[in-house]
Amino acid sequence: MDIALQRRRREWEQEAICCKLSPQERETFFPPRGRPPKDPHWKQICFNCPVRLECLNYAIVHDEDGNWGGSTERERRALPRSFVRELTEIAKAAGWYEVHPDPLDDYKPRSNRQDFADLMEWEQGLLSAEEDSLVPRLTDAQQRSFDLLGFY
Repeated sequence: MDIALQRRRREWEQEAICCKLSPQERETFFPPRGRPPKDPHWKQICFNCPVRLECLNYAIVHDEDGNWGGSTERERRALPRSFVRELTEIAKAAGWYEVHPDPLDDYKPRSNRQDFADLMEWEQGLLSAEEDSLVPRLTDAQQRSFDLLGFY
């Protein structure tokens, strides 16, 4: 029987002790910059965690911020680069390497025309709840400004 030594994050994360803590308690895993305390509370939590090694491997491979698997960012960054590269290759081959999504991947430039159409739709939604007599009308000068700016 072949037992996986590492699983994808979503498979082990719910077993982590830190995921069962309150948001305030979890903040200790992401301390502000500066000198860390001599005996941090999170080290004991990590020491008792059943997925500590999976968490540590994940943090090394994915260059995570904060304290993971009983280690600090500084400790993980001090690891030999050859080790990190080798562990990353193992992660990719074993299927537990996860590409972090780039928030700009979904960005699509919009035209001024689309922005104006969205603005007008939004304004109509706001104004539909008001009385008709309060609906503002564009003056000729305002309309000309919109035309010059490329809003049609």
